[in-house]
Order: sequence, then C-alpha cells, then structure tokens
Amino acid sequence: MRKSVIIMLILLITSLITCADKPSSPPPVPTGVFRLYLQDGLADFDAVNIAVDSVSISRPGDSSDEIYLLSEPRTFDLTTLRNGNKALIGDTVLTEGYIYSITIVFSPINIIIDTDTCELSMTPGVDNTVQIFVMAQIIEEDATEYLVDIDLMSSITERYGGTSFYFEPDVTVSDIKETGGIYGTVTPQADVFLLNMQDSSIITYTKSIPVSNYFGLFGLEPGFYNVLCAPRGIDSLYYEPLLNENVPVLPDDEFDMGTLVLLQPLPPVISR
Repeated sequence: MRKSVIIMLILLITSLITCADKPSSPPPVPTGVFRLYLQDGLADFDAVNIAVDSVSISRPGDSSDEIYLLSEPRTFDLTTLRNGNKALIGDTVLTEGYIYSITIVFSPINIIIDTDTCELSMTPGVDNTVQIFVMAQIIEEDATEYLVDIDLMSSITERYGGTSFYFEPDVTVSDIKETGGIYGTVTPQADVFLLNMQDSSIITYTKSIPVSNYFGLFGLEPGFYNVLCAPRGIDSLYYEPLLNENVPVLPDDEFDMGTLVLLQPLPPVISR
C-alpha cells in the first residue's frame, strides 16, 4: 500500500512538471474586416469603361509592404454604378488598428456614346495613381466599409470635337457609416438633382430607372439638401419640374422620399 502511494506521488509530480514546462498558446489576435466599394457620379454617356489596375492600403507604423485589396486589373463600366449600385473592389482581414491611406491606380479605356466608341486617355501631365489619406479604424469582429466615389462630370473633358476624351479622376473616399442617402420613385421619368441649399448649385445627380422609376443618391455628407426632379425628354413639354426642399441626409441612414409625381402645367386662363 505504501509503495502504491509513493508511485502515485511520483506520477503526480511528473505530471505537474510536464504541464509547467509546456508553453501556453498565445491569445488570438483581434481582427476585423475592411471592404472597399466603388460608385460613380452621373455623366451623360452610355458607358464609361475604366480599369482599376491595383488598390492598396497602408497602415501607420507598418514597415512592411502595402496590403493589396486588388492586385490584378479589373474593368468597371462606371455608368452602371449609380442609383445605389456599387461594386466591391476588394476586402481583407486586418488586425485591430487604423488604415491611413488608400492608393488606386487607374487606366481609362473608352467611352461609348450611342453606338460610337470614343478614346479615353489620361489628361496629359496627370498621374494615373491617386492616393487618398483616411483614418479608417479596424475594430474587432466588425466590418469597416469605405466607398470610392468618382465624379464623372468633373473627371472627363472633351477633346477633338467629341471623338475622344481626357480622364482626370476626381475621387472622394468616405466611411459608409458616416454618410447617408436618399431614394424614391418619380413619375414620369426624370433627372434628379441634389442641390446645395445655400446657392442651388448642383452637387450630384442621377436618372430615374425606366419602368420602376426608382432613383437613389448615396454616399452623401449628412445635412439638408434641396432635390430637384426635372422631367426628361419629351415629358419636359408636358410636366413641370418639382423642387423638394430641406431633404434630410443622416449618417448611416437612407431617407425614403416616397413617390414623387410631377404636375402638368395648368392651361392658360383666357379672359373674355
């Protein structure tokens, strides 16, 4: 009996020594997801084909190479990325911390007007690489989503009588959770303009979608705006523009403007 007790004590001590010598596993590193999307601001073309050659991000205090969200070229028709449609450029899992810059390399391809394909090239002297400084926080078990918005109206200029064009990317990048949007339907089809309340200048605009008459403007800075719906094409002869004032845009929110109906002008009053 005494011998059995001694053997058990020896085994117990050996087990404790083995456990003490075994290194403990390090705690898991907190990670989150970063996603980058692309949308455009409207311009009157049937297609605007742009290649995004690469997209990379940099982190403060990181001496390693840039982290690539997109390492092989992808072609986007920017005219399809409107009314709430956006394309995922890329995503990645990152440790907690911050991203301080996003670098995008563009290669313009062409513009299509009706059935004509027109050359699109970089404006002479303009670099095709755009670097945007941000302060995007990566949070554990959360998704940080940013939106790249290309303003086509200011990015494209005509050359040689409309047979070819220059491209100089006017790009803004925003945290989707810090921006908002508006949407609705309008009858008949219309061009929908977002106006600055102070001077009525056009900030951006879109076209309602045929059949559904849906429109949407997203990635907007919070605040109050005027929204002008202008009848399109032949309908401009029979309907009046409709101005909606003090339309709110809230962060991480989408405001439903409902169904907007343009009115026909009253017939002139004939005095007798």
